[in-house]
Amino acid sequence: MVIQAPSSLQRDSRLGVTVSRRIGDAVRRNRVKRLVREFFRLHRSELQPARDVLIIARAGAEKLSFRDVESELAPALGIRRGGCDQLRP
Repeated sequence: MVIQAPSSLQRDSRLGVTVSRRIGDAVRRNRVKRLVREFFRLHRSELQPARDVLIIARAGAEKLSFRDVESELAPALGIRRGGCDQLRP
């Protein structure tokens, strides 16, 4: 995944997700977007200062689990992992 996260003049962080057709059919593309949006939802408050986060999915993203997405995005965005583990079985 390619990640761009410039500081924002907005009060809250915002997310943009791009998943091209090369990833797969609509079901696979939507799954990737859902995983990224769920990561952002769980960690939004940890993005300080507010940022506009743009995630561009690359080939292979359709095979990732939530934990894979988290382990890839958290360090890139400066988020400590482990804070939300109790929310997921």
